[in-house]
Amino acid sequence: MTRRLAAALLALAICLGLGSGSGLRAETTPGGESTSPGLDKYVSDYAAFSRPDVRVRIPASDPSVEIRNGRLETDFEGRTGVAVLSAAGGLDVTFDIPEQGLYAIRIDYHSRMGTGRNIPMDLAIDGQAPFEAARHLKLPKRWTNRTDPETGAFLTDRQGNELTPSQLESPGWQSLVLEDDEGYYLEPYGFFLQEGAHVLSLSFPDGDVAVEAVTIGNDPEPPSYADQLALWQAEGFREAGAGLRVLVEAERTLYHSDPVLHPVSDRSSAATSPSDAWRIVRNSFGGLSWQYKGQSAVWEIEAPEDGLYRLVFRSRQNYQRGVSTSRRILVDGAVPFREFGQVRFPFDNRWVVVSPEPLVALTKGRHEIRLEVVPSYPDTLRRLQNAIYELNRFYRQVIMITGVSSSGNALDEYRDYSLEREIPSYYERVRGMAEDLRTLRQSMETEGFRQGGEAGVIDLILRQLEDFDRDPASLPLRLKVFKDNISGAAAWILRLKEQPLELDTLGIAGPGAPLPNADAPFGQRVLYTVRSFLASFTRQYALLDNEFETGEALEVWVGLGRDQAQLIKRLVEDEFMPETGYKVNVNLVQQGLIPATLTGKGPDVALFVTPNEIVNLAARSALVPLSDFDGFEALRSRFQPQSVIPYTYLDKAYGVPVNESFPMLFYRKDVFGELA
Repeated sequence: MTRRLAAALLALAICLGLGSGSGLRAETTPGGESTSPGLDKYVSDYAAFSRPDVRVRIPASDPSVEIRNGRLETDFEGRTGVAVLSAAGGLDVTFDIPEQGLYAIRIDYHSRMGTGRNIPMDLAIDGQAPFEAARHLKLPKRWTNRTDPETGAFLTDRQGNELTPSQLESPGWQSLVLEDDEGYYLEPYGFFLQEGAHVLSLSFPDGDVAVEAVTIGNDPEPPSYADQLALWQAEGFREAGAGLRVLVEAERTLYHSDPVLHPVSDRSSAATSPSDAWRIVRNSFGGLSWQYKGQSAVWEIEAPEDGLYRLVFRSRQNYQRGVSTSRRILVDGAVPFREFGQVRFPFDNRWVVVSPEPLVALTKGRHEIRLEVVPSYPDTLRRLQNAIYELNRFYRQVIMITGVSSSGNALDEYRDYSLEREIPSYYERVRGMAEDLRTLRQSMETEGFRQGGEAGVIDLILRQLEDFDRDPASLPLRLKVFKDNISGAAAWILRLKEQPLELDTLGIAGPGAPLPNADAPFGQRVLYTVRSFLASFTRQYALLDNEFETGEALEVWVGLGRDQAQLIKRLVEDEFMPETGYKVNVNLVQQGLIPATLTGKGPDVALFVTPNEIVNLAARSALVPLSDFDGFEALRSRFQPQSVIPYTYLDKAYGVPVNESFPMLFYRKDVFGELA
C-alpha cells in the first residue's frame, strides 16, 4: 500500500507540474472590442510622414513621469532614479514633441527575477493603443545556461552524456527599441505624433521590471561600411595580423534572450566542435528554436590586439529550402554600419563557413558580439500576403457562383458558369493578379530565391491564372488545385517568417588569416564514422541514467522523446524526491506498456499514455484508481470536467490529461462584410 501511495503521489505531483498550462479559459478583453487598427493599416495611413531627427529622453525620476503601483529608487543596480514596478504597475510619461512625424520608442530597463518568462507590456499614447500589436508587447529578459559552478562545464549523467542545461534568469540592464516581432518590417515601429504635448502610458501586468528612462525619438542611421571604415582608418586602426584568429564555442553564450535558446547536440559532422562519437555533447547553438524575430544571443570574444577584424561563423541553415535566413550583428551593443543590419546566411544542407566581407574595428580586450534574428524578406512577405488576400477574395467569388462539391471542384463540372460575365471585371482582375505575382516573382529572383525551392508554389498559381485568362471555363474544373495552391502559398508565408540558424563556432580573424574548415579532413571523417558505428552497438542513448536498482525505487515510464524524459527526471530529482523522500527511476519507454504490465514487469507510474491503453489496463484490474487517493479532487478541479472522462472506467478515474484542447469558433469579419 505504501508503494501504491508513493506512486500516486508522484503521478499527482508530475501532473501538477506539467499541467500548469492546462485548463485555461478564454477571457474577454476588458472594455469590449478593440478599436485599434492593425499594423499594416497604421503604417499605410502614416506612410507619407518622415522620421524627424529628434530624440527626447525622459528619466523615470523626471517630474513628468507618474509611477503606478511602484516606487522610485535613488540607487538600483548601479543606476540612479529608477522606477521599480510591481504587478499591474506602469508609467505615465508626459512629453512634448517639437515636430510632427513618426517616432521610435526606446526603453532602458532592468529585468528583475520574477515569473520566469519575458515581460509583457501594453502601450498607449494619449489614452489609446495606436495599433493592436501595441497591446501585446514583450520585453525580453536575459537567460544563461546552468553549468557546473566549479568547472563551468555542462552537467552530465553517469554515462558522460551532457544534459540539456536548464535556463537561469540573469537580470541586467537592457536598452530596447520597440519593433514588429512578426517579421513583416525590418525597421522599428514608427509611432505618429503631432507637434505638442502627449502622454505615453506603459503598463506591466506582471511587474518584474525596473525602468530607468524612456526615449521618444529616432536613432541616427548607421553609416555605410565605406564611411565607417574611413573613419576607423583615420583613427589609426589597421588590419589585424594574418596569423590572428580567435574562435569561441557558440553553445557558450554569455546570455540570450529566450529560455528556449539552449545548446543542442550535432552528431552529423566530425568537424563540429567538440565532437564525440561515443557520448552526447552539447556542441552547437540555435536551430529551430532560434528563428523568431527579436530572439538574440550574445557571446564574449577577446581581441588579442587593436585592429580591423573579419567576423567568422561556422553555421548551418538547412531548414528553409532555397532561401536565406538573416541576423543583425551588433558589436558592443551597436550596429557598426548599415551592412550589418541584415546579414544573410544561405541555405545549405552542410555546415559552411560564413565570413562577411566588412571588417570591424576592435580594441585589445573583451568585446560582445550579438546576433539578433531579423526578417530576410519583409517586403516580399507583405506583398505576398496582399496577393494571397486578393486570390482568396477571387476564389470566394467563384465558389459563390459554382458551389463546391465533395471533390473540391464545382458542383456541376459540365455546366458553363460564364464566370467572365458573372464576376465583374473578370479579365482585369485575373490579369492584375497575374501581373502582381509576375512582378513579385521577378523581385524574388533578384533577392536570391532559388528556383525549385518552396517559392515554386507562386509559379504554379501564376500559370493557373494565365490559363484562367485564356480559358475561363477551365476554372470550375480546377477549383481544388487552385485552392490548394493558395493554401500552400499562405502556409509558406508562415515558414518564410521563420529564420532558423544553427551555429557551431564564431570568432574574429585577421583579413589574411585562414578561415576554419567547414568540414573535417577525409581521414578524420572516416574515423568518426567508424567510431559512431561501433558506438551504436554499445551505447544506448534512449536509456536514462538512474542511480537506483530495480525494485528499490518507483519505476516511471515516459512515452516521449529523450529531452522530455530528461526534463521530467530533473523535476523529479530536484523537487519530488527531496520533498517526499521516495526514490524514483525515470525510464524512456515508448511502447510495450500493456504486455509489460500484464506480465508483471510494468512501471509504477506511466506518463503520456493514450486513453485507450488506460481503459484497456483498467478493465483488467491492472491499474490503481487515482480517484481513490486524497488530493485527486483538487487536481481534477484544474481541468474541464469532460476532459477526465476518457481516463475513467466504471466511475473511477485512472489518469488525468497532460494538456487540454478546446474547439474554437472564429469568423472573418471582412468576409461577412463582403456577403452582407
